[in-house]
Amino acid sequence: QAYLQRLSSSSVNEIIAQLDKLSIDALNQLQIMLSDLTDAEMAALASAKYTTPSLKGINSLMASWQQSISTQLPEIFATSGIALAAYESAYIYQLAGKESPAISGKTLYNRAIAKPFAKGQLFKTVFPTISQVLRNRSEQIIRDGISSGKTSQQIVSQIKGTKKLNYADGVLTQTRSQIDSAVRTARSAISSDVYFETWKALGFKYVMDLATLDFRTSKLYTSLDHRVQKLDALTQRPPIVTGK
Repeated sequence: QAYLQRLSSSSVNEIIAQLDKLSIDALNQLQIMLSDLTDAEMAALASAKYTTPSLKGINSLMASWQQSISTQLPEIFATSGIALAAYESAYIYQLAGKESPAISGKTLYNRAIAKPFAKGQLFKTVFPTISQVLRNRSEQIIRDGISSGKTSQQIVSQIKGTKKLNYADGVLTQTRSQIDSAVRTARSAISSDVYFETWKALGFKYVMDLATLDFRTSKLYTSLDHRVQKLDALTQRPPIVTGK
């Protein structure tokens, strides 16, 4: 589990680095485009009306930014996810003292992400949802900034964050947190699914939940410690997301 957490941290950092790259590029362009708008165009943009070539360009930029996030970040995640799936399966075979067959990390990964996790969420919706929320909130900031008389730099800084606070005060920080949580939960779900499928392939019939009982353990996991379940009749498997 400690190894999985370290790998997850590496995956999160890689994905967030790409998010930052895509976002900084888009936001720098946005600041220039906002600065070039006329007063009439600013008023139109505040009403979400994309009536001129300049305004249509801004709308296109926001759409391209959203699309890049929703397509490029899953590709980065998949690369590490496939490697994780292959490693976890081989690890279980090693623990069981069995020679592992030819393992397709891609097959294991695709099977795992096809299943719902985190209260029914599908992995294919994670990054599109995150990118949509980021775009919506950014456009709200733009409209509010125009209405309250802020400069283009002030508007973009509210999205990106300020250098003074190490860019931790912008909307992007919330997006980073969402990605961190989603990626860690998804990778834990992949690991868990690969474990269960490998145990089945090895002929095991039962599994036992073992919780690390310390001050960080939730009441839920404490109550499940040493619970035994049949592999073919599982009702719960980690990660268990309670929403609390």
